[in-house]
Amino acid sequence: MASNRIVDKVVLATIQKASQRFVLEAATETQTFKRSEAQVNAAKPRIIGIVQNSDKLLPTNTAKAVVREFEHGADNHIDVVCLDKDGKYIKTEHIVPKK
Repeated sequence: MASNRIVDKVVLATIQKASQRFVLEAATETQTFKRSEAQVNAAKPRIIGIVQNSDKLLPTNTAKAVVREFEHGADNHIDVVCLDKDGKYIKTEHIVPKK
């Protein structure tokens, strides 16, 4: 798993995209930061929109997608940690918002 391990998270929504269905969550604590649920709730509509409107499909066995980093970088991407049904790490995806 990435070096910035997720310690705690909250559920944002269940996402259905094409044949994929997964629970979207947001990290409230990692090894390097804490963010309040109020901060997550403020970003929630934007984060859900970025994931829902993205052309990127997550790995087929993704059961949970945890947004670790909100919009950052030159392309304003979000970091999404993909987990299987047992909570095991699959991979981290970068999702760039559509313009």
